[in-house]
Amino acid sequence: MKKIVISEVISQGWELTKKHWLVLLICMIVISIINSLLGRIGQPGEAEIMALGQPDPNNLAQYYMSLFSLYNPAATFLTTILYMMMNIGFYQIVLNCTRSKGEFTIQAWAQPIMTYVNIIIANIIIAIVCVIGLICCILPGIYLMARLQFTTYYLLDHKDASCIDAIKASWAMTQENGIQLSLLYIVYFLIEILGLLCCLVGIFPAAMVVYLSGAVCYLTLSNSNNE
Repeated sequence: MKKIVISEVISQGWELTKKHWLVLLICMIVISIINSLLGRIGQPGEAEIMALGQPDPNNLAQYYMSLFSLYNPAATFLTTILYMMMNIGFYQIVLNCTRSKGEFTIQAWAQPIMTYVNIIIANIIIAIVCVIGLICCILPGIYLMARLQFTTYYLLDHKDASCIDAIKASWAMTQENGIQLSLLYIVYFLIEILGLLCCLVGIFPAAMVVYLSGAVCYLTLSNSNNE
């Protein structure tokens, strides 16, 4: 199995960013706007919140229970699912760009229903596992995220796979690169911090480098497994 070299991965991610930045930027802006609009669904209006008055320091529990009752759980659940579906299409665009198919296509979101279902379930499982890992001294959580990060890409490439199959596949293809991928996650974090420091605008190219570098790793390891 091929070894992951952090400098090479970041370098490839940067080159791909320079080549496909416009497509990715448009996608990121449009998805951000849509997600922002979705986030307003099921949330209480300012007038409703103001109607509760100022919280009583002696009865904060009652205040927050009243505030929570203003939210619509069904609407919140629905918008969360739609938010995840938007991101799944973006992952397909990233994968296309990494494979030099950088054109924008609405087909990225035209995934089979079961692909969406499997990716959403898989990501919920991974989130639970990684949160437990992060609670256990942070490093185990980073390691688990690094090992399981290719689950979504695997399901996009293998429409007939189940969520469990994809989680197992991601774990298998990263077995010899777990430490390197964990270190790469820390590098991703530093890149995004640097992007935030560049007047916030830098977060867009920073995020592109991170997404594309992840896809580079996936293709490198998945191709290595198929050889």
